[in-house]
Amino acid sequence: PEPLVDLRLAEDALALAAPCIADAVRRHAAVWGAGTMAAFPGLWADNARMYAYLQATEISEGLGREVARIAPRLGSMAAQRFASTMAVDSDVATAWVSFRRAARSFFDLSMPPGRVMILPTSSVARLARDVEHADLREFYAKTLAVASIAGAVGAPQIHIPTAEGGIALIARQGADRMLIDRAIALAAQIAPT
Repeated sequence: PEPLVDLRLAEDALALAAPCIADAVRRHAAVWGAGTMAAFPGLWADNARMYAYLQATEISEGLGREVARIAPRLGSMAAQRFASTMAVDSDVATAWVSFRRAARSFFDLSMPPGRVMILPTSSVARLARDVEHADLREFYAKTLAVASIAGAVGAPQIHIPTAEGGIALIARQGADRMLIDRAIALAAQIAPT
């Protein structure tokens, strides 16, 4: 594998994680000699809303009629999400498409060739079985914001499992091989669990 250079810890994404997750990711990044960077072009919540809305648009256009025709029995949260998915406003969707373009431009400028972004895979290691609805919504929003970065901009992402939950690595479009090589080298430096 090529030398490990230009690793960057996404501090704004790390701020969304539980302290035990953030501390673990920060420890690994320090061992790897990582610098820092921003993952989001603005507010993290905008990234989560953009991804959720555009995902809803794709579901509505691709599956909406068929799911409505079948009319499956859905749990209350799934039924609520499906109903909101079917109520997509095309003007709002257009605004989020523009936001995605701006996010992609920000990402491209932030990720020159050879750079790898480091961030937590999830905001928590695991949810309690009896998690409160408000806590579940917060978990979903924060984790979606972080987990959607690569998908929203069309970049490759790899997950390295750790005892604390996991580390995500993201590179620019077309850098898949470099990212795989770096992930293998970085994972080898993590003590087995």
